[in-house]
This record gives sequence, C-alpha cells and structure tokens, in this order.
Amino acid sequence: DHPGGPMILLGKGSDCTMLFESYHAFNEPRKRLRKHDVTPDGLSPPVPPCPSAFLVDVHAMVREHFAKQPKFAHKAHGCQLLAIATLFVLEIAAAWYWLAFRSWIAGAVAGMLNYLIMVNAAHDGSHGALSGRKWLNSLGHFAGGAPWVTGQFSWWLQHVVSHHQHTNELGLDVDVTHFPFARWHRLMQHEICGGVCAGIHNLVWHTVTFLGATLSMSIIHPIMFVWRPMCQMACSGKLSAAYTGEVTSAPMPRAKLRLGDNAHDAAFAKYAGIFASSGSGCYSYALVAGNLVCLILSIGLLVLPVALSPSQWPSGIGLGLVPYASASLCFMFITQISHIQEDCQSERTMNEPDPYKRQAMTSLDYGEHSSLVSFLTGSLNVQSVHHTLPSISLVHYTALYDKFHAICVTHDCAPQSASSLVHAIGAHIKYVYRLGRGDEFGKGKEMAAVAEPAKKLPLCENESASMSAAKP
Repeated sequence: DHPGGPMILLGKGSDCTMLFESYHAFNEPRKRLRKHDVTPDGLSPPVPPCPSAFLVDVHAMVREHFAKQPKFAHKAHGCQLLAIATLFVLEIAAAWYWLAFRSWIAGAVAGMLNYLIMVNAAHDGSHGALSGRKWLNSLGHFAGGAPWVTGQFSWWLQHVVSHHQHTNELGLDVDVTHFPFARWHRLMQHEICGGVCAGIHNLVWHTVTFLGATLSMSIIHPIMFVWRPMCQMACSGKLSAAYTGEVTSAPMPRAKLRLGDNAHDAAFAKYAGIFASSGSGCYSYALVAGNLVCLILSIGLLVLPVALSPSQWPSGIGLGLVPYASASLCFMFITQISHIQEDCQSERTMNEPDPYKRQAMTSLDYGEHSSLVSFLTGSLNVQSVHHTLPSISLVHYTALYDKFHAICVTHDCAPQSASSLVHAIGAHIKYVYRLGRGDEFGKGKEMAAVAEPAKKLPLCENESASMSAAKP
C-alpha cells in the first residue's frame, strides 16, 4: 500500500535514512514512522526532523514551485510521454531493419534509441518520477531499460540503493568500479606502474568499459546479483559467502592487472544479498516476471543474429553486439562524465559532512538551460538536481535549476560546472588519464588550505532507530 510503490522495499534490511529524506519532497510522513518504531519497549523518542538545512530549503523551494498545480504536476507531462512512445516505435522499426537486413547501422541506431528511452523513461520510472501511476513507472522502466541497457532489479540495487546514497564513495558506490582494470577513483589502490603508458592503459580499459558496460548491466548483473542470490534463497534458504555480510565488509576495489578476486563487484554482491534475503524481490510476481522477460529478451537478441544465419556466425556475433556497444557508449559518456571528475572526488567534496549537500557537490552540470540537451541526456546534464530530488521528473529540471543553484550557493555546496558537453568530456578524459598515470590530486579548488577532514554530520538522537521505519 505504499504510495510510492515497491521502492520502499529497497530500504528493507538496511539504513534507508537517505532514501526516506530524498524521496519525500512534498509529504514527510514522519508521524507514521511511530508505528514502525523498533526502539526498546517503553522508549518513545521523538521522530527527528530532517537533519539537513540544505535539503529542507530545497524541498521548500520545490513545494513553492509546484504550489496550486495538480497533484502529480511534478511527474512527466503528456508531451514527454508522447516523445517516449515515438522513440519506442522508432526503436522497434530500427531493430526490425537490423535483423531483417543484417544492417550494422540500423543496429547502432536501435541501441542509441534504446539509450534515449532509457534516460527519458526508464530512469524516471526507476525513481517513481515518470508518473503518479505505479504501473506506468514499472512499464517505463521495463520498456526503457530492455533490451540493450539494463534490467530493473539490478538497476535498483546499482543505481538507487548504491549510487544515489553513496555517490563517489569508494567501496559503496558500485558505479565507480564498473570494470576491474579501469581506475576511476583517486582513492582506488593502483597496481599498475605510473607514467604515460599507465595513463594510456587506463584510457584503453576505460574505452572498453564504455563499449561493454550495458551488456554487463542487462545480462551479467541480473544473473549474478538478482537471480543467483534469489535462487539460492529459494532452494536452500541461505546465501553463499559472497552475498552475506554488511556492504562495509566487502573488500575495497582496486585497479588491477589480472583477473582473480571480484573485489570490484564485492559491494554489489552484498547489496544483492540484502535484497535477496529480505524477500524484496518477491514483492510482486508481475515484477519478477517482467525482470525475467527482460533478461530473456536481452540474451535472445544477442544470439539471434547468429541463430538466423549460422553460416555467417562471425559477422552475426558482431551484429549482435552492435546495439549494446552503441547504447553503452552513449549511456556511459552521459552518466560518467557527470561524476568521474577531479573536483567531484576532491577531499573537500567527499569530506562534506552533510550527505545531501554532497549529492550536489559530486555532480558536474552543463547545458543547464537547454531543453534539447536535457532531452538528449535525459537531464543527466544536471545530475545535482536529480540526485537531490530523484522523485521529480527530469522534464522539470531546467525550470528548477536556477532556484536550486541559488540554494546551493547559499549553503556553500554549488555543483561543479562545465561550459559545454565537449568541455565536460575533455575534463573527464584528462582526469581518467591522470588517474591511470598515478598523479597526486589536491583537496579541491576551494579548500586547498584545509588540513583536517570534516566530521560526518551526526544523526539526531535515536534517529537511526526511528528511520528504520522505512523497513516494511
């Protein structure tokens, strides 16, 4: 009966304070938390207020912006839904031409269209921001993520639970460790000798990751981090060691030279174990069936070009990979350039004690007032707004940006910015090269003289107990 749908289950079994605070921009059902209190009998601590003055101001701004408008005015509007439907028809047409005429260009176009649907529909749907109707959010997520970008359950774990709550936190944000051989974080242990060759080495594996990431996200991640642990729980009632324990118990990822341990995915496995052991995946048989259909579709379209023409299997393999490569390249460029930047990982940013201010500071924005850039990137060009207000549809970010940025300036947490997409990509590539070379990095443009890291924002008294209310 949760108004936001099954997303509340993502907090089951873990500290979901950030999810609770971030998603309730309009209503703050704090009094309802009392009936879910898990403090010892006889103790009735007050339900704490939001611990972040910055987030309070942002939520007040959003409520004022949408005041006197219909109930779901902050969701996607009709024009956006029509544009998504048009893209979906075009994707089907391109996919048909790709298979019927074995066209590599049509396959690449189909992958790019899937990317556009993903960032404009699936992404919003995964946050409950596409519509006030829960079924439409799920439909948008399934139709937009499949077949060449991502699955639903695995995306929730990777993106909503891990990335949104712990942006750029090494060992907690699985997005900074997509591939074991690429170094995307300045704190990541480096096993490769420094210098120009190491910088080029990092860029090479960076490119490989960009070309193959969505193949992993749509097939490997669902198998490894959804179906495998769920099947273990269903068959034996227990999980293998990789899936057990707290996320913080996972070994730290590192940029390494050879395959061996799976440290780069260890935190992902812990998130998956919590999800499987809590039974959250079985909340809805329709969602389980939808995830299974998406996985079968992703695998099927990968092997179908070979199955249709077995005698041409070498070209068939390449043909099957083309949509994945084009979708992955678009998706990774747009998502990673907004976070894998020097200032987004600086000491000043990562030591900010207010986690909600840190959501803005770990983002790099560009093209903030362009509706075209907003559509082509799914508004991931203004990640600072999205991370702070995930339940607001991307179609409103352009209108909200100036007000949001003014609040960030007031609270000394303005996001990083670039003059254009080209500028953002250039800074990203330069940073990845320097990470591979093993360069030392400063503490941030504005905090170079600060010697001591900031202390983390303390929780209000008994807050951790009260916030566990989001556990169903």
